[in-house]
Amino acid sequence: MVLPRTLIVGLAFLLAVIAQTDWTTRHLLDVTRDSLAQGRLQPGPYGLVTLMIGVNNQFQGLDARVWEVQAFNAILARKFGEYGIVMVDITPLSLLVENEPQLLARDGLHYSQEMYRRWVALMLPAVLTSLGL
Repeated sequence: MVLPRTLIVGLAFLLAVIAQTDWTTRHLLDVTRDSLAQGRLQPGPYGLVTLMIGVNNQFQGLDARVWEVQAFNAILARKFGEYGIVMVDITPLSLLVENEPQLLARDGLHYSQEMYRRWVALMLPAVLTSLGL
């Protein structure tokens, strides 16, 4: 689904949503791979892309070993590299919840404000560069 251009803080952008509610990492991996192979997923006009996966896997009770986040990230890194797109991988930060429970919200499912702060700090240099700021 492609949403119309929006103006936020003086920046115009086009928002495209690929995934659907309840998709697992496997669904997203399959659709992304097939879309890239068939030319349905195009590189332009995106200056910034965010992707968060895994929570539906956890919610649906799938074993963490079958989430295939690392495999998905490897495919993205390779494809992004082909188009000169910078990838900021937040997975290592996300894995810190095992030893830092304060990185999860009280519901035990979603990430906490502190985790989002860490993600932003990690991504900010690449985002600013991507936006030409």
